[in-house]
Amino acid sequence: MSRKPQVRHIVQPKSKSRAEQLKFLAELRGEVQKRRRNL
Repeated sequence: MSRKPQVRHIVQPKSKSRAEQLKFLAELRGEVQKRRRNL
């Protein structure tokens, strides 16, 4: 697994709807928790 920060996924187009943003944030939080568990 590469350790490169995935900026593409973090930078959000402003055109996204609120629901999509919330879903994105929830997924991002899940990713962070997974990484913390793996450390």
